[in-house]
Amino acid sequence: MNNWWKDYFLDAWPKIQHYIKGREDTQLETNYIEALFEVKKYQHILDVPCGTGRIALELAARGYTTCGLDFNEKNIEAAQKSSLKKKLTQQTEWVCGDMRSIPFKNTFDAAICIFGSFGYFDENGNRQFLQSVYDSLKSGGSFILETHTLETMLPIFTHQDFWRFEDCWVLEERNFDIENSRIESTWWTLNDNGKQLQHNSSVRIYSYRELLQMLQSIGFEYFEAEGSFESEPYELGAERLILTAEKP
Repeated sequence: MNNWWKDYFLDAWPKIQHYIKGREDTQLETNYIEALFEVKKYQHILDVPCGTGRIALELAARGYTTCGLDFNEKNIEAAQKSSLKKKLTQQTEWVCGDMRSIPFKNTFDAAICIFGSFGYFDENGNRQFLQSVYDSLKSGGSFILETHTLETMLPIFTHQDFWRFEDCWVLEERNFDIENSRIESTWWTLNDNGKQLQHNSSVRIYSYRELLQMLQSIGFEYFEAEGSFESEPYELGAERLILTAEKP
């Protein structure tokens, strides 16, 4: 498997990401996350991968201390600039690094992985990420993972989709690799000036049972699953899996 995500998230994704998640989405997601943090009295939060800091910055504005980790230097630079502009530099830390090798141990009250940022690697790499999150948490710390599963993805699976974002057209053609349980996609981005880009993506889609078994084997316990950030039930055809797990 190639490192498709390096080109995709350095080149294609920055052109469309700001169209997909707006202020209302950020508020809804952060409200959901904060509801757990308030009950557990968490304060120090890891956001991985953090992108340009959309959630980490909102949590910092609400009084939490946050650390965002992302492999993309441009994302980290954008997050740092936003922290400075919002006067949140004392509450935030930004690290450029590999999410499979988080450089902290027993440090955070909680960790979050939001916006479907899971399943990018091979089996070993996906497990390394979850293990690294586990190691970064204090005992009693929680991990919130938002992701598609077989139960959420297959009921809505199509081989092609396209979207219009202001001056940009995006076409995705996808196939489901049943042997490896991965969605293999080719993305075309075309702007009104005629510039066209092509990228590939490959995402491992786990079943709920597979995901729980992997998390349990690492040491996570006390699982709670919901189907959206509005606390809808997690079931076949749910919007997403929002899974909370705890390090005992």
